[in-house]
Amino acid sequence: MITRFLRLFFGCHALPERSFFFNGKQFPICSRCMGILFGFFLGIALAAAVKLFDGSFVMQRWAFLMMCPLVVDGVLQKVTKYRSNNIKRLLTGLMFGVAVVFSLINLHLFSVELAKKFVDYMGLSRR
Repeated sequence: MITRFLRLFFGCHALPERSFFFNGKQFPICSRCMGILFGFFLGIALAAAVKLFDGSFVMQRWAFLMMCPLVVDGVLQKVTKYRSNNIKRLLTGLMFGVAVVFSLINLHLFSVELAKKFVDYMGLSRR
């Protein structure tokens, strides 16, 4: 059940040569998707521990830079003869997952600030 959910959620191919194995059993998702999943959890933990977010585009730029290694690795693999390994896939996925969480938090905070400004501009605030 969880295997099917994870594969659908990530759109994962789960190719054996791109997956980790434990005791002869393949993990339900490939190494890159596993990195993204762990990155989600790490990003949430980091966000809870370190208050770096202010809804500005500064953190968004960092998040964008953290996404780039996964994109570069994946595109290079697609258009050249270069083949990544599972450790690189896991690490680039981990950075990408953290960056997604950071981006979502920043998007939320930016939206809240924008909504506050709109309410003030429209004179709808209850002061």
